[in-house]
Amino acid sequence: MYKSLVAALCAALLAPGMTAAVDAGKFVEGEFSKRWSVDGFQVPAEADKSGYVDLLEFVDGKPSSDKHLTCRSTFTAPRDGLMLLGAGADWWFDISINGAPAFSIMDVGNADFPISINNQVAAVPVKAGINEISVTVRSGSNGCSMAVGALPFTLENYAKIDRRQRISQLFPPSTVVLRKPLAIRPETTGCALTFGTDGPVPSGVAWRKKDGGQWNTAWELLHGQVAANRTDHLIEVEGLAPDTEYELRVTMVDQDSWTEVADAETFTVKTLPAAGNDLRFFATGDTQFNSRELQPMLGGFVKNCNISSCDFIIHLGDLDNRFSYQELSDALDPLSRFNSRLIPVVQARGNHEYRGIERSDFAKFFVPDNRLTYYAFSAGDAFIIVLDSGEDSGREAGNSYAFNFPEQMLADEKAWLAGVIESQEFKNAKFRIVLSHGAPEDGGNWLMADTMREMTDGFFTGKTPKARIHLWLSGHIHRYLRTIPGAAAFLSPDDTGASQLSPVDRPYTIASVSGPGRAIALSGFNVTVSGDKLKVEAVTPDGELLDAFTVHPDGSVDSRPGPRLRLFGPGAAEK
Repeated sequence: MYKSLVAALCAALLAPGMTAAVDAGKFVEGEFSKRWSVDGFQVPAEADKSGYVDLLEFVDGKPSSDKHLTCRSTFTAPRDGLMLLGAGADWWFDISINGAPAFSIMDVGNADFPISINNQVAAVPVKAGINEISVTVRSGSNGCSMAVGALPFTLENYAKIDRRQRISQLFPPSTVVLRKPLAIRPETTGCALTFGTDGPVPSGVAWRKKDGGQWNTAWELLHGQVAANRTDHLIEVEGLAPDTEYELRVTMVDQDSWTEVADAETFTVKTLPAAGNDLRFFATGDTQFNSRELQPMLGGFVKNCNISSCDFIIHLGDLDNRFSYQELSDALDPLSRFNSRLIPVVQARGNHEYRGIERSDFAKFFVPDNRLTYYAFSAGDAFIIVLDSGEDSGREAGNSYAFNFPEQMLADEKAWLAGVIESQEFKNAKFRIVLSHGAPEDGGNWLMADTMREMTDGFFTGKTPKARIHLWLSGHIHRYLRTIPGAAAFLSPDDTGASQLSPVDRPYTIASVSGPGRAIALSGFNVTVSGDKLKVEAVTPDGELLDAFTVHPDGSVDSRPGPRLRLFGPGAAEK
């Protein structure tokens, strides 16, 4: 809508000095002529001292929404810069300055009354000397008037700049999907789609069974209306059938024509299998490599692990050293996008997702409204708990994580977990699996292990635990590690690393993926739940089988470790 203004406003608003704080020196005031010519009329219109112009006589005293007036005038600026333009009208208007579109509310109208230059505020580029201004007014049902003028720069006036102009005027919204959909939070009866549009565009997800039928739409609702203020969207699709393929596509609202616009690209997503059916997933994490290094490794997983046939994939946290959309897409797209087929993603939050200037975007991408970063779901004969293990560092000044305060969240998470383990869904599951970035054992008893022990040891430990789990998959330590249930021992490659476990009796298996800085730079897990067997294979991108073990419903383990692994611990024997 305002494409001709993009370059000028980008240069002005994003210039040095504007990024850290508002630079008042870039703003100038303008002296407006009181006389306005009206296209098609000989007699000019006159503004009063406040900038208000009564235009009722130019519509014969009978305003209606089909009447338009174009009014022209000039103003003088002392130098090049930005001007805070104040404007109002009864009721819709467009403003152009020096022939370039500057501001418009032709779509929604002027919501303020009485009409004054304080109704709407826009930051517009002006040049030294005389500037031309054109205002097209579409009259309301009660009157026809406008008010236009320069406002002095104050933080109060600057704060009134229409949010649509701050963002949409630089990047006008359009019904275009810029960030391709990612399927997340899979369930047996639904999933969520996260995607981004070209500006704040009201959006939804249309869906139907793959074999055809009527399209249904799940809209992104906010207090009973389709949200119109979001560029990043996360929409849940519910009420689906288990183990069924569905077609999904993004649908948007064109707010100029108020019509629904479906994106041309359609994706297929399969819901998770119900109890009694086989389940297969792949898990990895700690993908903290540059893209040039990472992409071949992920491609190796895809080739050697048949990921495209998985029910879902798991990323165990630390997509990169800081959270941003680029790192997210680099780490997840190769594992989850196969032409038009999307493999759903289960994402655990790692400590590095707590870092960087975009760290709060984790919630925009992965946490639906009114949901939590930790959650649980069923798939096949497994009940899966996804935990948030918080930060692994204190609030050190000078770092982005100096302003992380997860203590209350972790306490709430523990209380939530206490409820989960009492649920029939948890108790009735044949296998119970926990996923998180940090685990209660890491070979070194570091901070994140302490956090997870405090959260879970009262539930999962001891010879007769309050709640029995079978497997805990984690990352964080960048070292392949598998604990031996009931023993203070673990299997790991013969590499440098701490080798001490806590003395707590853990009747379940903890297994961690390898990561950067190790001889095994990255590893993953192929996991199958079938009948009475929970089979786990630890693999490298080139297809090497590092480790293999099978967990039975009673927690016992059949183990086939690879030649790279050795047993660490105080003389413990594997059980």
